[in-house]
Amino acid sequence: MQGETSKQSSDRGNASRDALIRAGLRVFGRIGFDAARTRDIAVEAGVNQALIAYHFGGKRGLYLAIFDHILVEIRTRLSPSLELVLEALRRDPPPTPQTAVGMLEELISRFAAVLAADESAEWATLIIKEQQAPSEAFDRLFEGAMRGLAETTTQLVAIARGLPPESAEARVAAFTLVGQALVFRAAHAAVLRHLQWSRLGKDELAMVQRQIRANIRAIAGAEGISP
Repeated sequence: MQGETSKQSSDRGNASRDALIRAGLRVFGRIGFDAARTRDIAVEAGVNQALIAYHFGGKRGLYLAIFDHILVEIRTRLSPSLELVLEALRRDPPPTPQTAVGMLEELISRFAAVLAADESAEWATLIIKEQQAPSEAFDRLFEGAMRGLAETTTQLVAIARGLPPESAEARVAAFTLVGQALVFRAAHAAVLRHLQWSRLGKDELAMVQRQIRANIRAIAGAEGISP
C-alpha cells in the first residue's frame, strides 16, 4: 500500500512538472523571460504556483528545464541520422566526396523535417529569442545540439569540397546549408505567405527537401569536386 501511494505521488509530481514545462514553453514564447510571471505560468499549467519553486527552484530554473526538454526532443528526432554520419566519419578510410554529399543531403533533409513538425513551433519561438539575446539557455542549446550538427556538417562539407575542416570556407558553407532548413521555421509565416500554402504538410515538406538536396549538390559540390 505504501509503495502504491509513493508511486501515485511520484506520478502526480511528474504530471505537474510536465504541465509546467508545457505552459512555460507557451508563456515564455509569447512574452519572453523577463515579462513572464510565475503566477501566469502556474495558472496556464493548472497547478499551484509553489510547484515552480518545488520542481525547478524558481523561474530561471524552469526556463533552463524547458531548454533541456527542447534538447531531448531535438536529439530524439535528429540523433539517429547524426549517429549514422558520425559512425561513417570514424571509419578508415573516411567517406568519399560523393558519399559525403549524399550524407549531407540526408542529414539536412532530416533536420528540415524536424523543424517542420508542428511541435517545433513552440521551441522555435524560444530558440529565436535566445539567438537575439543569448543567455545560459543558449549555451545549453548550442553545446547540446547545435554544435554537433554544425561540426558534423562542416566535416562533410570539407570532405565534399576538399577543404580543411577548420577552414572558414568549410564553416561558412556548412551554416549556409543548415540555414536553408532553419528558414522554413524561423521565417515560417513569410514562407507560407510567399508560397501561398496554408501549412507545411507532408507534400510541401517533400518539395522543400527536394530543393534542399539540389542546393546541397550545388553548394557542396555535385560530384564532390573542390571549389
